[in-house]
Amino acid sequence: MLPLILWYMYKKDKGSIAVKANLFGLIFVCGLALCMGACEDNTGQDPHLTGMKKAVSLDGVDIYYRIKGVGNYTLVFVHGWCNDMTYWKNQIPAFTSGYQAVALDLAGHGLSGMNRKSWSMEAFGGDVVSVITEESLDRIILIGHGMGGAVILEAARIVPEKVIGLVGVDTFQDHYMKNYPEEQIDFFVKPWQEDFKNRMREYAVETYFPDHVDQELMKEIILDLREAPSDVALDILKHVLRYNGAQAFQEIKVPIRGINSKLHHTSYEVAGRNADFFDWIYQSGSGHFPMLENPDFFNRLLAGRLEEIVLDLYERQDQKPQD
Repeated sequence: MLPLILWYMYKKDKGSIAVKANLFGLIFVCGLALCMGACEDNTGQDPHLTGMKKAVSLDGVDIYYRIKGVGNYTLVFVHGWCNDMTYWKNQIPAFTSGYQAVALDLAGHGLSGMNRKSWSMEAFGGDVVSVITEESLDRIILIGHGMGGAVILEAARIVPEKVIGLVGVDTFQDHYMKNYPEEQIDFFVKPWQEDFKNRMREYAVETYFPDHVDQELMKEIILDLREAPSDVALDILKHVLRYNGAQAFQEIKVPIRGINSKLHHTSYEVAGRNADFFDWIYQSGSGHFPMLENPDFFNRLLAGRLEEIVLDLYERQDQKPQD
């Protein structure tokens, strides 16, 4: 835009200077055109990158993220399996008045890189930490959806001194936290290997949505799921099913809160036995995507969970012995 303005101003300058400097003008315009082309090559290749920032994970994968707002505490939003940062589109603007808010694309999702060999929860936790390190974040509350629950547990294990609490969104149930035998994993994954797109649609309809869900929202989410790169998605799924959250729950000494769906009967034995500060509440009427299905209600619940974590921090600070 700036070169266009300069050229317009130059053309408006009538008189002898413009006549005598005809050759200079031609050179000037060509220079501006080259400059504009270079700028487009550097910043205009992908409009989706506008406003994005980039960190690099320990294994060399580009991790894209957005950061907005100002506050004493930072919320880091982590999406679930085959989703991306846009699944938090109703939360980022709602919480940037009192918090700094970050949303990222994990490796293999959204705009982030695909050059990873092992799609483990530990590696995804490292993606989150790469953003934390890049921005020198502190006093962080990690918020993870679905698979993102395991991811934020692993991130908290890596940088425990920076994290003051975790909030899981329809996660921390035993089917995310309890590892399965390999033969059971192979049996579960086989239908996806045979027909990825159709199995993804069937699974989503069977398990993710209540009967009254907005049909357009359901179609959008199912489209995202079906368009995920199948080889990456299935390797991630296997790692999800192998993950055991017991050790992470034992190590984390800050509040762990949940906002979960009652769509299916679930258990929390792993979290209940191993976490010191864990509890959950239900968002009534929601499926697996409460932050999209009823965002206003979800945001009120999330605000309450965040206040609990901040209050706990102040209470723990008051209990520290004075020097």
